[in-house]
Amino acid sequence: MGVISDGSYGVPKGLVFSYPVTIENGKWKLVQGLKVSDEKRFNITKDELLGEQKEVADLLKWEMKRIEKLCWYLTNLLHSIKYSFLSKGIYC
Repeated sequence: MGVISDGSYGVPKGLVFSYPVTIENGKWKLVQGLKVSDEKRFNITKDELLGEQKEVADLLKWEMKRIEKLCWYLTNLLHSIKYSFLSKGIYC
């Protein structure tokens, strides 16, 4: 089941990863202490997920910069409009 890692099995904490779980009374619990039979494949999956996580983080940083620039532009535009009205004696 895909769950947020608590650091078990060497998966970095916070990464969503497929773990063996048990479900009891509607609550899931990680199965601890199992030996990973295909460690190479496990590590490839983990590394792919970490790479995707980094790509998304980079994309979000880029988008935030675009949003900050847009906010700056809109703020300046609103100030210009306000002063344009004030210069004509129109108060808002």
